[in-house]
Order: sequence, then C-alpha cells, then structure tokens
Amino acid sequence: LFRLSVQLSFDVMAQYGRKEYWEERYTRDPEPFDWYPRYDGLRTILTQNIQKNSRVLMEGCGSSRMGEDMVADGYADVVNVDFSAVVIGLMLERYKQTRGLGFQVGDVTAMNYAAEFFDVIIDKATLDSMLCIEN
Repeated sequence: LFRLSVQLSFDVMAQYGRKEYWEERYTRDPEPFDWYPRYDGLRTILTQNIQKNSRVLMEGCGSSRMGEDMVADGYADVVNVDFSAVVIGLMLERYKQTRGLGFQVGDVTAMNYAAEFFDVIIDKATLDSMLCIEN
C-alpha cells in the first residue's frame, strides 16, 4: 500500500511540470490558492528586506493572493507572471481595479526584461514545479 501511495504521489507531482495540468486545474478551480505560507506568514521578513518602492516580480504567481496582499500593505509595483493564460485571465479580472498590481502570461525561463529591471524576484513554488518536468 505504501509503495502504491508513493507512486501515485510521484505521478501527481510529475503533472506539476506540465502547462496543460495548470490550465485544466485553474479552469476547474478558479478560486485563489496559496502554496506555502501566505503573505501574513512572510510579512515580517519581507518588510525587513524589501523596500515598499521596490519593483517586485512574483514569478509563477498562480492564483496566489500574495501580490494583492503586498500592494495592500504598501508595495507600489508588483508584477505577477505565470505561464497559464487561464490563471492570468482570472487574476486580471479579479484585480482589474487594483493599482500597482500587474499580470502577464509568460515563461519565467525566458523573460524579456533587462537583467536588473526588477529589484526583487519572489518564487514560492515555481522551482518545485520546474523540478517535476521530465528530462
């Protein structure tokens, strides 16, 4: 039973590296979701190390509320990027009235920004997903 459970876990995790998995997941479950700690759990360390006027990139944002919470806490420029057009469409609609919060469909492995365009890059779960890609 344990071996079967471990294999099923690996099979699910292998899906995390597939764009199609995320498109289907966000279509099926459009509600906001945060992997790992929410902003409240990271606020102290972030505010000690990131100035409120910093240009922040939230890579692989998914449907996380972190960008919204950062802007509500006074951060002025948070750009959220994800390769899922479905989730970016949902987020654009959800936060269309929120100043200082931007969303873009993009591949974080091939960004078109100058090397030092962003002051800070935050990654809560993108690396985990990338490590699930075969080969």
